[in-house]
Amino acid sequence: PTLSYLRVLRLLRILKTERYAEACASAWRVIRFNGEILIVAVMMCLFLLLFTSTALYYLQPGLKHDTEDFQSIPACMYLALLMLTGQGVPEGQLPWYTKFIVIMTTCFSVAMFAIPSSMLTWGF
Repeated sequence: PTLSYLRVLRLLRILKTERYAEACASAWRVIRFNGEILIVAVMMCLFLLLFTSTALYYLQPGLKHDTEDFQSIPACMYLALLMLTGQGVPEGQLPWYTKFIVIMTTCFSVAMFAIPSSMLTWGF
């Protein structure tokens, strides 16, 4: 026996897509309405990432370049991204000025997520 008549039931799923289309249209409207603010927030995030990685590179602990975290600015960029997202901090003994950069990074990273998320929730 063929059950091809059950394929007609698949057409009923099309009726559910209207809700999804409305939700997607609403999300797109919020993103379009808050586009300038979100672009500025992304630019601030990129600037903060570049500033933090450059500061970590020039204020690295010790004078040796043997640590993999502080070899170059892109390597420090990975470390700064981990710090900005709250995933980790540099390992080992850190001098006070590197600790200061880590503390300032944690303070500014709150705004890195708070501004875009507040703009997106405000739109709904």
